[in-house]
Amino acid sequence: MMQSGNEPRRDELPARSNLRSIFDDQYVLLLAVRPGDEILGCGGLIAESCARGRPPFVCIVTDGSSDAAESSPDEVAQSRAERSRAATAMLDLPRERLLLFGLYDESVPQAGALFQRLVDAVADIARRYDCNVLCAPFQPQPAGDDFAVQKLAEMVAARAGLTLIWHASPTWTADFHAVGRGAARVLDIARHATQKQIAAQLVTGRELPCIEPFESFLLCDRQIGQSLTKCTCAAQ
Repeated sequence: MMQSGNEPRRDELPARSNLRSIFDDQYVLLLAVRPGDEILGCGGLIAESCARGRPPFVCIVTDGSSDAAESSPDEVAQSRAERSRAATAMLDLPRERLLLFGLYDESVPQAGALFQRLVDAVADIARRYDCNVLCAPFQPQPAGDDFAVQKLAEMVAARAGLTLIWHASPTWTADFHAVGRGAARVLDIARHATQKQIAAQLVTGRELPCIEPFESFLLCDRQIGQSLTKCTCAAQ
């Protein structure tokens, strides 16, 4: 998480927790919508998990090619993939635990046969790599690929019997903690903040504000899921 001016005051956050108290020493399957999201949202989680001998498996769904401005979409997709590989390697993630699906931006299915194939593929990864926790991004007003990946996370967790934990968007942290109430958790990543800062600059290609020494997560259950859905609907 980076400082953006929208975060709650530090004294409003839950007490910082260690990896075990949030993820119970389980292997984590981390979903990201586009290359770079895995670093900006969960770079500290990746680094700490690797340091603890429990490297996560990271799945990046889209190719990020819609950011093309001066380059072609294919060139942008290739560049973003390479930067994600370099950044996750900097956080000590083994190369074989990173998978880029490479779907075109704004093409992630939300229903139908292709969506079910994607659900099956991610659920199979969780089984093959012994992942019992699925960590996925949550947005207050999901649309397009963000909505599809959020729905994907819910379906995979149900299909494979995984614990679902949302990770906070840097621009929505205050509301995230308000909605989560007692289920919000803050992971202490102070010892990895510099490492994450360098990785984040790699994926974005620019200087960034200081990295906060924590990342926010929300433990998911039915009641919280209903609260999040109500919040999402109210925001639309």
